[in-house]
Amino acid sequence: AGDNNSGAAYVFVRSGSSWSQQVKLTANDTEAGDYFGRSVAVNGDTAVIGADGEDHGGFYAGSVYVYALYAGLSIDDVTLSEGDSGAAMFNFTISRTHNSGDVSVAYSTVDGSATTTDGDYVAASGTVNFAAGGALTQQVTIQVNGDARFEADETFVVKLSDSINAVLVDDEGAGTIENDDTLGVLFFTASGGDMHVTEGGATDSYDVMLASEPSADVMITLDPDVQTDLGNGAGNSISLTFTDSNWDTEQTVTVTAVDDLIVEGNHSSRIACRTSSNDSDYNSIVVPDTIIDITDNDSIVFIFLPMLVNNDVGAPDLMVKDITIMGNSVQVTIENQGQGPVTDAFWVDLYINPTVPPTQVNHTWETQGGEGTMWGVQADALPLHPGDALILAVGDARDFGGNFSGIIPSGATIYAQVDSAHTQTTYGGVMETHEINGDPYNNIEAITISSTVFMFMGSGEETAVSSPPTFLPSR
Repeated sequence: AGDNNSGAAYVFVRSGSSWSQQVKLTANDTEAGDYFGRSVAVNGDTAVIGADGEDHGGFYAGSVYVYALYAGLSIDDVTLSEGDSGAAMFNFTISRTHNSGDVSVAYSTVDGSATTTDGDYVAASGTVNFAAGGALTQQVTIQVNGDARFEADETFVVKLSDSINAVLVDDEGAGTIENDDTLGVLFFTASGGDMHVTEGGATDSYDVMLASEPSADVMITLDPDVQTDLGNGAGNSISLTFTDSNWDTEQTVTVTAVDDLIVEGNHSSRIACRTSSNDSDYNSIVVPDTIIDITDNDSIVFIFLPMLVNNDVGAPDLMVKDITIMGNSVQVTIENQGQGPVTDAFWVDLYINPTVPPTQVNHTWETQGGEGTMWGVQADALPLHPGDALILAVGDARDFGGNFSGIIPSGATIYAQVDSAHTQTTYGGVMETHEINGDPYNNIEAITISSTVFMFMGSGEETAVSSPPTFLPSR
């Protein structure tokens, strides 16, 4: 073949009436004039090819080349899920290219990221034998062990070696163990749906477990808000611990609504969840909050009093007539502007720059912030008939004392409230005309001081007694 007569031989295979070239053969030491292929003999899988011009052994000594047909061997790859338990069988297929002769090959497993030490699979080794004229494929089965642990996909290898009458074309089969486990914290409600609790009534519960087996203990901390109690007090956290032996055992959490006295309507509570573990996969994973629906058991109670028609006839009506600064004292003038006498004892409060201005009974100078004092009007000044007035001064005999410093700064607002306190009623110590008729509250007056006033309080600037006489309203 060619211009230099080195020579070549061609192998063809017939299929039906057609022939196809399989390979071109040449000598490994061919030279010009060798005439390789001038003579050919074939017996089974062996071909003998002569080169009568080959002269390595002398001028035109010639050579014979012997070729044998070997099968090619290969092994495939297998990818399967491991399962949560039991065994998964990975079947690897070993294939040969033809069956004209006997073939054998050894195999053995080799660790990758999957190891026999961790129990991921069972090591195996052996020999596969193919008979002449027999099957072109055989299988090798490797046992993979299932587990419930969340982990990355893992691999191992089935390695072919020591083939007889065959050439190893692909000698490694990769086994990929796919992870089929999930990572997370699972919640199961008792009702199978949303969670509902009632203040002072029905509780609800939910079960907690892990989605997969951890490699180290996992602590789950549940943090409720102040609306719910998980058994450790309102708003206090509880902790649950899961191990590699109880990760799939449900732990029950009972949720109780805090029974308060606040009218807030139906509302909700939020329970946060956080995790900590030496298992890096489970440490600080994100877990959604649990929402609890709460039914409120509080309501606004309306008390309807009988309607009084013209019942104000003969009732008193106390009002602050004037607030003045006289010499070294503040004076408050009160007057009965009603149609009946005042016979019950009552309080009068003075407020100097209160933090919150008074607007109703029991807004005393102590509760509203700032400075102030109070007077107790008792039997010695009563009754106050319609049109009667009474002047009260800071430091006088009726002053029960307070925290007035004696300085009224410029721009200060001074308030006075008559019949200002009675913790047992909503109207003070005296039932007045405007309270009987439901008219606007008229017991408070105020003035604003344009310049700073310094007052001499004397040794009696604070004359508070330890407790008021019992015939004054409680405060």
